Amino acid sequence: MNATRQLSAAAWLALAAAFIVMAGQFAVAKRGLSAGLTAYDIVALRFLGAAIPAAVILLRRGARDLGGVGYGRGAFLAFIAGSPYALLMYVALRFAPAAHGAMLIPGVGIVVATVIGAAWVGEHHGRGRYVGILIVLVGLSVLGAGAAYSSPLTGVGDLLLVVGGIEWGLFTLVVRRWQLDALATAAAISLLSLVYLPVYLLIPHRWVFAVPLAELLLQAGYHGVLLTVLAFAAYAFAVRRLGAGTAAIATAAIPVLGTVLAIVLVRESPSLTTWIGLVAVCLGIAVANASRRAGVAPTAASVQTVASTPMSHADRHVWGKEAWPSRRP
Repeated sequence: MNATRQLSAAAWLALAAAFIVMAGQFAVAKRGLSAGLTAYDIVALRFLGAAIPAAVILLRRGARDLGGVGYGRGAFLAFIAGSPYALLMYVALRFAPAAHGAMLIPGVGIVVATVIGAAWVGEHHGRGRYVGILIVLVGLSVLGAGAAYSSPLTGVGDLLLVVGGIEWGLFTLVVRRWQLDALATAAAISLLSLVYLPVYLLIPHRWVFAVPLAELLLQAGYHGVLLTVLAFAAYAFAVRRLGAGTAAIATAAIPVLGTVLAIVLVRESPSLTTWIGLVAVCLGIAVANASRRAGVAPTAASVQTVASTPMSHADRHVWGKEAWPSRRP
């Protein structure tokens, strides 16, 4: 009993740690931009930081076919969730607050994954799912209205984040349909995204050398190692111990954590519309995912928590597969 309680406590701690890292990516990127880095620099640092851990993961999973992902599928996933996606998000954060990123990416992602998933993947959602999605849309509308009123540039950044949320929702559907291993998918995307580096190096980036080394290491370590590898592993462990439904409902904490970290790390002062949107988005995500836990929709019970957890790739347990497959022959 004590061992079970200890494992459960460890799972909750792992889940909290994973969500803090996932939520903090927006504020950390914003900090890098404020320090003098460009969006192009942060993308390069992100995938350079992930290169070695990704290579190790794929060697264990089977490098010949990218851990079962395959080069064709891997290239497509890297296009919608790799360097182009990361570049879009970091450019958006030049104009929009980090708190908006923490709300728009998971909020739009869960809407896209639900609506398109019902038509394309054949998911059958219960009424509670759509009620939650409606609440999310209300929150996003309030957020968007406030951004458009405050500054046109903020509105531009929010539109880019909406596109990023659409990409993330589509990525979720594709990965779920193909039933790919979580860490192998993350590793494949990270390595294939290194094709961005030759393009990046064609342009001189002298200002990078003016940025403190500690900031460069922070961006590479946070986005490349903490986010891409450790947060995914912690999230997968939590899903195995607590169940996919519990983890899905808990993802409603990500926008809250992202907003708090934006206040602490980059001194943002969220507007009233941001707070109202935050409450609605978090409530909507919790309601939408709670219907899955309750078993309202049988085919939905074993799928998607990722659309509400930005930059995580759902554990195979979420798709009804074993959580950690043995090493491929």
